[in-house]
Amino acid sequence: MRFGGMVAACAALMLAVPAAAQTYLISLQGQAFAPPSANPIAEVQALGGLTVNALFQVDTSAATFQSLNTVGGVGQAAFWTGSVQAGIVTIGNSVLLLRNGNDLGNILLTNNVSAPFGPNARQDQANITSVAGLSPAGAVRTYDIFGLSPDIYMQSLFFGRTAPGTTDVLPLLITDVTQRPDFPSLMFSPFGNPLFLGLSFRQGNPTTSAQQLALPGQQLNVGNLIINVQEIGGSVPEPSSWAMLIAGFGLVGAAARRRRVVAAA
Repeated sequence: MRFGGMVAACAALMLAVPAAAQTYLISLQGQAFAPPSANPIAEVQALGGLTVNALFQVDTSAATFQSLNTVGGVGQAAFWTGSVQAGIVTIGNSVLLLRNGNDLGNILLTNNVSAPFGPNARQDQANITSVAGLSPAGAVRTYDIFGLSPDIYMQSLFFGRTAPGTTDVLPLLITDVTQRPDFPSLMFSPFGNPLFLGLSFRQGNPTTSAQQLALPGQQLNVGNLIINVQEIGGSVPEPSSWAMLIAGFGLVGAAARRRRVVAAA
């Protein structure tokens, strides 16, 4: 797909919202931190200290429920697949991650009634999750990346919040994962710890899990997060949200121009 077509398609995806849908834009900003890695990716390490912006379009009414095994075999866990319609992450002024059609749009909920983190410990978690798959042709990427070497891909993305507690005083973040989650309100829950956003990168094109684990890998965590949740329904996003979109599209265009210059050379 041409870059102009990609931009138009992404814009259409952000705006193609049924009027009755409970659809939200979740935007956040923070600072990247690249922890030490045994087999680092220098390009990703160099992103430490830069500003990270992210924007997700969420509509849990469009999602389907899938029960999962739980941590420690207790409590509840589930994916609500199809909740996330679109996603953009920018790192500094040169790197863009754009969610593509390979992503399932999962929201992960866990309600671990007696998690193995200590006596009577309990941990509830709600997060957007995106994990690259593996195929005979190589890694199946869920986000397209512009501004990094083409063999670098995002292995996983986790954004959300955690609410720890004890079994006798239940956190109110999640009560029943089988009920359709109100993800935006969970993000504003006063009972959860500060938000988290983590991106994991690999460099190469593996076809098996063993190959993937042997590749250079680099985690990029984002701290000091500031979040904003805006219900959009069938309306037009606020100017601040459009500014985020326009910045991301600008990075796409810049990346396209750089690639054309390199190809011409």
